[in-house]
Amino acid sequence: MQLERKRERLKSNSPFGSARLRSSTVLYHISGHLHSRDKGKIKLNKNVFGDPPALPEYKISAAKKSRFILLHYSTLKAGWDWLILLATFYVAVTVPYNVCFIGDDDELTRSTTVSDIFVEILFIIDIVFNFRTSYVSKSGQVIFDARQICFHYLTTWFIIDLVAALPFDLLYAFKVSVVSDIISSYVP
Repeated sequence: MQLERKRERLKSNSPFGSARLRSSTVLYHISGHLHSRDKGKIKLNKNVFGDPPALPEYKISAAKKSRFILLHYSTLKAGWDWLILLATFYVAVTVPYNVCFIGDDDELTRSTTVSDIFVEILFIIDIVFNFRTSYVSKSGQVIFDARQICFHYLTTWFIIDLVAALPFDLLYAFKVSVVSDIISSYVP
C-alpha cells in the first residue's frame, strides 16, 4: 500500500519520477526488503561472510584406497604435521644453542641428547608417513596409488626431508667424527 502511494507521488511530482522510481525499486530489491520477515525479530545471516566454502569434491566422494594410505586432509595427518612443526622449532632453537654454548668438549655431555634423538626419530617416521600419504595431483585428482605416491614424494620433498632427518646427533652420541676421518684420509 505504501509503495503504491510512493509511486503515484513520484510520477506526479517530477519529470524524473520514473527514473527515481526505478532506482528506488532497485535499491529496495538489493537491500533485501522483499523477503518475508517476522515483525519484532531481527534475523541475522547465518554466515556473515557469505556462503560457506564448498567442500572439495575429493573430500565428499568415497575413495577406494588401501587402509595403509593416510589421507592428506585427515585429522591424524594434521596433528602429525603440527607435531613435526613443533619438532622443527625445537631443532631451530637447540642446534644454534648447542653449537654456540655447549661446544665439543668430551667430558661435557649435552642434556638434550635424548630429546634430540627423539626428534630425529620423529623426522624419520615422518619420511615413512610421507611415502604413504595421499596427495592432490595438478589436475585436481586425489592420488591413492602407492607407487604414484612414492614417485611423487621421491621427486619432490624426499631429498630435503632426508637431509633434515640425518641423525647427526646419533653420530655425536657415539663419538663418530665424519669430518676428521675425511680430512685425515686426504692428508699424507
